[in-house]
Amino acid sequence: MSLFGGSSTTPFRFFDHYHPAVQVLFFASVLLFSMCALQPIYVILSLTCACIYAIYLKGLRTFLHDSWFFAIIIIVIAVINPLFGSQGNTVLFMFMEREFTAESFIYGLCSGAMLVSVFIWFSCSNEVVTTDGFLSLFGNLFPTIALVVSMVFSFIPRTIEKAHVIMRAQTIVLGEGTGRAQHARRGIRMASVLMAWSMEDAVETADSMRARGYGASSRRSSYRLLSLTRRDGAALTVLIALIIGNMFLVIVALGQFSFYPQMSTLYLLWWGYLPYVALLLFPLLLEGWRNLRWMH
Repeated sequence: MSLFGGSSTTPFRFFDHYHPAVQVLFFASVLLFSMCALQPIYVILSLTCACIYAIYLKGLRTFLHDSWFFAIIIIVIAVINPLFGSQGNTVLFMFMEREFTAESFIYGLCSGAMLVSVFIWFSCSNEVVTTDGFLSLFGNLFPTIALVVSMVFSFIPRTIEKAHVIMRAQTIVLGEGTGRAQHARRGIRMASVLMAWSMEDAVETADSMRARGYGASSRRSSYRLLSLTRRDGAALTVLIALIIGNMFLVIVALGQFSFYPQMSTLYLLWWGYLPYVALLLFPLLLEGWRNLRWMH
């Protein structure tokens, strides 16, 4: 089960069976690059590849169900940013005696797309990295921190599921509500029950782990025997090489680009972005490589 409660009936995905070190390094690198590389081409590539991988993991219907929320985030940030920071030389129009500049709008557009790409990559990581894999990777080094992080990750899907259970129970007992006051009372009651339920669940989980001796010794065991194989070592080598190469390319690209006072020209040639695409699509490239091996 994944950190967001992934189903055990999901189809076979090659990257899911790599060592957690490979998975964590991949998602940590793409999240870091997505947050730091605030340049239009890098933002577009990160968002596009995140959407492709999310569709691969969850399916097109599930992704489209959440896409409206992502679109609202991008639009809101793009519109609000020029109202609070009217920097830039290209004035599009005046609004409430403030200049609405193209540079501020594009900066807000890139910031919103960057935030959405981080959300999508994070949701993809929760589909791939399992709780046991995370604990086996960090449990020996940071047992308390690893337990808290895994509890926080698993807390989100359980909270959503429990909220649906509470809403269904209220509907069965009280019927369909009408009126804002009744909806508000139901919302307050649901929040109260959900908070008490969640706090009790967190305390029970912590007490259960402590009773089983979690963190009592310097080494802990795991029911999954995880060891780095030759395949994992090769994937780590390629992944580290891509990370180092992209670090230099991102530094060069960001050093040549600025949004203000006027958006500068993008000097990095198209082939300079290929290593970044290879990093972002690393799991899918591994899947394609595996399929080619099976075919031949």
